[in-house]
Amino acid sequence: SIPGVPFSITVPFRESSWRRAHEQEATREDLLMALADINLFMIRASYSERMTESRILNINMDVAVPHATGLQRALEVEHCECPEGYRGPSCQECDVGYT
Repeated sequence: SIPGVPFSITVPFRESSWRRAHEQEATREDLLMALADINLFMIRASYSERMTESRILNINMDVAVPHATGLQRALEVEHCECPEGYRGPSCQECDVGYT
């Protein structure tokens, strides 16, 4: 980047963009487990020892709800059609009557 010129970075949260130990490809389950119960994201705004100024602005994260909110649609949020015996946003829970 050029000093003093703003630029943008996008970090996709797709399993194909992530790796496990020993460069193994992450699965959907790996990514969901890694993201489970996250309450805080910490983002480092400077990457050089000689920085004179560093700013981080306009951080966004798509969040989905099952109804219209008047806000921009979250395009990177999955919607699952769960098979019998499963329920939840990612089909991660056992349905009633299943263990």
